[in-house]
Amino acid sequence: MSPGTAWGPTRWIAAALLALAPSVGSGGHLQGQDRLLQGELVVELPSVPEPVPVSLAYVLQPGPGATEVELTLLAPGSTAIRALEARWDGGRLPLRMDEIRPRYWTGAIRLPAVGQPTFSLRIDYRVDGAWGDDGRIVLPLITPVWVPQDPHPRTFVAGITVPPGLTVTESFPTSVVARPESARGGRYEIALQGVPAMLVLRTVPGEAPFLTLERLLDILVVSLLLVMGAFGVRHLRREGT
Repeated sequence: MSPGTAWGPTRWIAAALLALAPSVGSGGHLQGQDRLLQGELVVELPSVPEPVPVSLAYVLQPGPGATEVELTLLAPGSTAIRALEARWDGGRLPLRMDEIRPRYWTGAIRLPAVGQPTFSLRIDYRVDGAWGDDGRIVLPLITPVWVPQDPHPRTFVAGITVPPGLTVTESFPTSVVARPESARGGRYEIALQGVPAMLVLRTVPGEAPFLTLERLLDILVVSLLLVMGAFGVRHLRREGT
């Protein structure tokens, strides 16, 4: 097994927290029987800090009487969305996102036909201002408000292709589950039980150091669990005497 392929404790905790926070509509209510079946993100990072192309694909299952899909976008810091395009099952359609409060946008796409069991929605755009001076890359994601039909660890899968000479050392909101063997470039994969509002990567030139923040957090969580277990055993032994 290559480094980063196993699910560490912090990854399980992040996935659990995400599963406990279902998406809601702008009115604060769950979207009835409308469901997200699958989400996928495809990103190819350029070799120099320039706009990052983003491609999102969602498989959606509308409930009875549904006529549109509400979408949201949180674009923090200096990030901005350009060249936005949307397609339903291959056909292009208009998509407009309106800023309803600072750095937060909403929009909606009408369903192409009422009564169809599932739809495939693809959204493409470019992220300006994604690169930070510290190697951090922030990718805001346009997300549907519909909750997952059956949340599982791969409800949402992100594939990030990195050019040679660059290594991803950390990611948020969860850790990388698959990575290239070296800094010669390749595909990183991140999997979640739901669709995050953004994806944040930290990159370094060349090979990654051994003690990354992810590894330190994993070590801290494991150490804490071991200490708690030791105290529990001592407490049980005292009660038994």
